[in-house]
Amino acid sequence: MANLLIGYDNLAEAASYAGGDWQAGLPLDSLRSRELARVARSADAAEASTWFTVDLGSARPVRLLAFVNVNCSTNAQVRVTAANDAGFAAPVHEGAAEDIFPVVYAWDVLEWEDDNWWSGRYAQSELQGLVLSFDSILPATVIARHWKIEILDDENPDGHVQLGHLFMAAQWQPLRNVDTGASLGLGTGTEIGQVLGGAEIVDEQPQYRMFSGTLSQLDEGEGFGRAFELMRRLGIGTPVYLVADPGDRLNAIRRNFLGRFSRLHPVVHRHAGRMSVDLEIREWTA
Repeated sequence: MANLLIGYDNLAEAASYAGGDWQAGLPLDSLRSRELARVARSADAAEASTWFTVDLGSARPVRLLAFVNVNCSTNAQVRVTAANDAGFAAPVHEGAAEDIFPVVYAWDVLEWEDDNWWSGRYAQSELQGLVLSFDSILPATVIARHWKIEILDDENPDGHVQLGHLFMAAQWQPLRNVDTGASLGLGTGTEIGQVLGGAEIVDEQPQYRMFSGTLSQLDEGEGFGRAFELMRRLGIGTPVYLVADPGDRLNAIRRNFLGRFSRLHPVVHRHAGRMSVDLEIREWTA
């Protein structure tokens, strides 16, 4: 189990975008928006249309890239390249094409008759009704100004690629992991009413994920310089991106999400040289 990772200070919100072929009414600039319903949509699903570049304005450190609210198919892939020249003549990072939706089921979960038994991925029908996200964690932090992102999904059944909020950031990965007992749960604003005759009326609202856990083995540098500073600067209204376990790609689509601190807990001096802080992160639903 790898230590959890929290991305913060999203560089993509102030970046410039170019490339590919994207619909005029749903342009690449939509990737800056924290409103997840605002999306960028390609003119078609051809690879010549579904790529773009990101100019961060100066060389900045990035370890994590994530998209929130996408329509990519189960066979889609993404490739990420980074350079400090706009022509990408001397890349500092050349990633291989990686699956957007990798294996999500262990071999003994599905039935032989299931259409996705061989792949272990979500079936296309299982993607309906979800706010789909995917993330790419680079092997190490890359410092670069220019980034090229290629979405490879020419068989997308919608006939186009649709991408929501882009998150590109450095990250904090504590030296010691979250304590045993960390949890991932679901919340909902759904309300159930009842009429006089006894029938129930359901006001259905979207579900959201909630992560909670404790980091009890921080030194003072991490306790104050990382945990306290993140909560002080970001508060409860600024997005972060949670990667609960970078080593668990099987459950990444379930465990990793764009969120925000739902409560600002104090940093506690537990004993000599050791600080503790509780984390509560709620999925971003704006």
